[in-house]
Amino acid sequence: MGKKQTDLKVSVIIPVYNVAFFIKEAIDSVLNQTLADIELILVNDGSTDSSGEICRSYLHVEHRIRYLEQDNQGVSVARNKGLDLAKGEYIFFMDSDDTIDKDFLHISYLKAKEENSDIVVLGDYYCKRFLYVKVLATCAQLIRRAFLEEHNDIRFPKGIQPGEDGLFSHQLFALTENYSLSPESNYFYRQHDNQHHISNTKNAVKIIKQIPQWLDILHDFYTSKGLLKSHALHLAKFLEHEPFEFRYMVLPLDGDQKKYLFDLIHSFYAEYVAAFLTKSEFNQLTRFFKFFLTSKDPQEFERKLRKNTLEKKWLLRLIKLIPITSIRRSTRNKVNNTY
Repeated sequence: MGKKQTDLKVSVIIPVYNVAFFIKEAIDSVLNQTLADIELILVNDGSTDSSGEICRSYLHVEHRIRYLEQDNQGVSVARNKGLDLAKGEYIFFMDSDDTIDKDFLHISYLKAKEENSDIVVLGDYYCKRFLYVKVLATCAQLIRRAFLEEHNDIRFPKGIQPGEDGLFSHQLFALTENYSLSPESNYFYRQHDNQHHISNTKNAVKIIKQIPQWLDILHDFYTSKGLLKSHALHLAKFLEHEPFEFRYMVLPLDGDQKKYLFDLIHSFYAEYVAAFLTKSEFNQLTRFFKFFLTSKDPQEFERKLRKNTLEKKWLLRLIKLIPITSIRRSTRNKVNNTY
């Protein structure tokens, strides 16, 4: 007899959309895990290539796979539908063009059980970044299903991409301190030409149009849970990470778009964060984000950035004059960390 559903340790959920060149490798990397007590839920989000056919071919030979199809509604709906079906003790959301190391689920699950974690942060990169901001990519978290069921109002937001994973993880981390880190969990992210790149102008326009929806979701969440006062720093760090660092500082925005996003972030911060953020918490924000928040417009912010760059450049030149190697090196590291 096969494993009972109640014995399942991990449910892996993969949304599938036009990934015929990659989906077989992704599926095989899950089926070849050293942790055997798993299920794989494939949600075909209206693929128009042979992705669905490839997925269905596994159903005759692998009892651990569950498969469903939907009209194209986006990755968030696909993940949420997969979650509704999941029976594993823990949930892992995986992208359909990536792969995982054969011990990935075993290592991650052991960490979850050892620490009795609601969430396990996965991978060395995300574990290091998590020290500064509690926002994760979907592939960087193993989540206890009972925790998700307890907070069944927190799901991936429909119609939002990218940013859906950041909103999802940010809300969950506001509701628990019971998490652990597993830097040894190796996830292999594949880069290819079929991916949507946020760095082009068309996608930049789409993203900044969605950011007001992000902020509405956060406003509703923080007010309904009564978290504005107690989690002001948590919310400030989301603003710092997602709309500021990943969007304002990276996207190819013109002057009007920068002004729009500048005003949007400033307005939200002033109304829902500033009054609750202590001086000590404000000082925990990055140097650049503090420049941003204390500037009256994008032009003043740009002037502060140029001044910062010039100061750093001159300090690094002066440091070269320090004769003692150890002192020179430590001073240079301090300057790099500060600037």
